[in-house]
Amino acid sequence: MALQWFEPDLLSDSDPDDCPLWMDDWKEFIIELQTIFGPHDLVTDAEHELDHLQMKESQCINKYVIEFNHIASQLRGYRDGMLHHHFYTGLPDHIKDEICCVGKPWTLGELHLLAQEVDAHYWEHKEEIQCQPKSIISIGKQANPRNNSTQDSGQNKSTPDKTQKAGSNNLSTPDLSNKLGKDGKLTAAERKRHFNLNLCMFCGGNGHFSDKCPKKEAKAKARAAMAAESTLATQLDSGPAPESKN
Repeated sequence: MALQWFEPDLLSDSDPDDCPLWMDDWKEFIIELQTIFGPHDLVTDAEHELDHLQMKESQCINKYVIEFNHIASQLRGYRDGMLHHHFYTGLPDHIKDEICCVGKPWTLGELHLLAQEVDAHYWEHKEEIQCQPKSIISIGKQANPRNNSTQDSGQNKSTPDKTQKAGSNNLSTPDLSNKLGKDGKLTAAERKRHFNLNLCMFCGGNGHFSDKCPKKEAKAKARAAMAAESTLATQLDSGPAPESKN
């Protein structure tokens, strides 16, 4: 398109004194080029790009960080708080879930480092799954005969007393005081240990992340079921509405 703009003057046979200034001056040519084809408002264009910048699920975070920093360099009036919000908003869900379990950092620099660390562990885990032999996966999915026999023998046994169950549950409850802070979240040391060992931030298990944690999904379903039962019980207790008398 730029060639079509300049070509008529370049091929013209008119008087050289009537030629545009950009034909004899390189600086004038650059000004003409930027005036016609350059962005009219760099700040507005950068704001628009930042609002629509999204990291794809299949994308590594390094590319996202480079694009974000390039756009942010054109918005010198923006404070770290605003950039912090835009950076977090553009992250994919699998990184946001891990950050929510750990706790969102307050500064943009710390958020960069945490997101990059989560993304590195995510792709490392993906490679481990891809490199794992199919035979091992199939063996792991097969039913264990010992488990089946244990279940059969368990059905023949009488149901233990509820007080015994409660006592065993109290004895088996782990002490989490050294792993959780006062806010109920993982401590910094425990969080780092989870990252280094590729452990789930919700249940502490391996082989998955918190966004696909089976215990997290089961807990959410149990809460929904309890809420539904509570609503139904309330409706039954209240009974039908009294009929109005004429």
